[in-house]
Amino acid sequence: MKTKKLQILAISLIINCHSFGQCVLGSGQFNAVMNNYQTNFLTDNDMFWDFINGSRKTFIPRFSNSSPIFVGSIWMGGYKNGQLVTACETYRDNNRVDFWPGPIDTVDLITSASDCNLFDTFFPITKIQVDSQKNHLYTTGTIPSQITNWPGNGIKNPLEGDTTSYKLAPYQDVNHNNTYDPMNGDYPIMYGDYSIYQITNDVGNYHAETGSLGIMGLETHITNYVIDCTSDSALWNTLFMHYDVINRGANTITNFLFTMWSDFSYGGTSSNGNTHKKYVGCDTALNMYYAYNGSGYDKDTLGLTGYHQYLPAFAGVFLNQKMSRFTYYNNSPSILNGYPSGYLQYYNFMNGVWYNGAAMTYGGNGTAAGGTPTNYLYSGDPVANTGWTEANAGNAPGDRRGLGTCGPFTFNPGDTIKVDFAYVFARDYAHPGDSVACIPILKQYVQNVQSYYNANTTPCGSTFSSGIKQFGGGNSIQATVYPNPSTGNFTIETNNDAKHTLTIYDINGKVVLSQIVNGTANIDASNLSAGIYNLNIVGNKGVVNKRLVIVK
Repeated sequence: MKTKKLQILAISLIINCHSFGQCVLGSGQFNAVMNNYQTNFLTDNDMFWDFINGSRKTFIPRFSNSSPIFVGSIWMGGYKNGQLVTACETYRDNNRVDFWPGPIDTVDLITSASDCNLFDTFFPITKIQVDSQKNHLYTTGTIPSQITNWPGNGIKNPLEGDTTSYKLAPYQDVNHNNTYDPMNGDYPIMYGDYSIYQITNDVGNYHAETGSLGIMGLETHITNYVIDCTSDSALWNTLFMHYDVINRGANTITNFLFTMWSDFSYGGTSSNGNTHKKYVGCDTALNMYYAYNGSGYDKDTLGLTGYHQYLPAFAGVFLNQKMSRFTYYNNSPSILNGYPSGYLQYYNFMNGVWYNGAAMTYGGNGTAAGGTPTNYLYSGDPVANTGWTEANAGNAPGDRRGLGTCGPFTFNPGDTIKVDFAYVFARDYAHPGDSVACIPILKQYVQNVQSYYNANTTPCGSTFSSGIKQFGGGNSIQATVYPNPSTGNFTIETNNDAKHTLTIYDINGKVVLSQIVNGTANIDASNLSAGIYNLNIVGNKGVVNKRLVIVK
């Protein structure tokens, strides 16, 4: 009993040393018809499902009653000051979440319940609206709310009298005044032809999903979007996500991992709601992981229409990052490949080891002790029946959750990690009852999408990013600040020799230093007090923001 009390006291002390907000889980949902997808987005970093009813809300083809996925979300984790910290999302069991809506306040580096409530929403926009604003087709009275409400300058919180962040959503600064001003021609920078923008954070409250005893201070800007190109089957069946993950905290996070978690829903459903007839695999050359049916017929169950004999495959693809690991776990309590129950287990799966820390090994079901360790499960070819697949390993189809990971990264304060990701759907109509015939179609779609992404062009003339000058995403200025933390003497190194204006703001938004820098510059700010400062670097090719920590 004494030991248990000491453990509880230790946990309490650890929790109390971190600045948690008082947010509750987000309730916002946005159901959208985007190309061949009818799908659902939520404000706590999860997607695809209706958490209120615990039901599927993503259907492909659109307006059908057939679904390839139940829930998807982001997992992140790493080490801060030597302590493992994680933020993950699954099913919101008993309202347990690790993410909340909204940005992190740039003054106190936390977030409040009212700020979370303010951003428990989405910012949808279309290319038609952006192009109309860009070409000055609107009058002052006809600019749509999607343009005027774009959170380029942050959003004023009427309950607290402050602005959540001085720069949030990316935009084109037409008049170069460093302020989003749509009445004078500024317009959002968006991805694709129809996008849905949202912001989340991991500081809104205690991490009840993973039980992580600390926070990372991460703010994630998410753009869910499609390329409207009905004549191209690959694009018609692809849903894109762009993630800007910003380290708003004052600490470097080492061995940081970014994971996409997917609960696929093929193969029929049992009476307790568990899907039970799917296989998973990966293709390391294409940076993709996928699920496909483990039998020749996808039946109707629990009010859903199966894909019957014309079977699909569904993939997650990293477009700009190397997929460094692919793992899975079953819907079971196994200490090897069962579901995680604490922050170490979540990180283990992200990091390519089993629940209990044992290495994943090549062959069989990946659990053989003493086997050859691998970071990629089931990387063989199910069509040619070569390499290591679930089928030739003799596995029974099961209730799998797939995890594709990129990293590890060293994630410094103020830095942004960018991840471009896509979900791709393919279905075969020529070989009824053949569960793997869809896989070559899927891989061809993925290759096409990757080619379009690399060239930033599509058969229908659309592009992935419609702008150049951005705040926080895809800008042409790159800058490194070192050492950071520093005593006030530090170096700024940009990726070109053009003139840039450096402005340093204190935590109250007051300008404390402003000067012109060229290429690499040594800055003397040793007269500034210890604390956290925001650096704003403006040039003719864009703007970049960094965070500076001064210690004395």
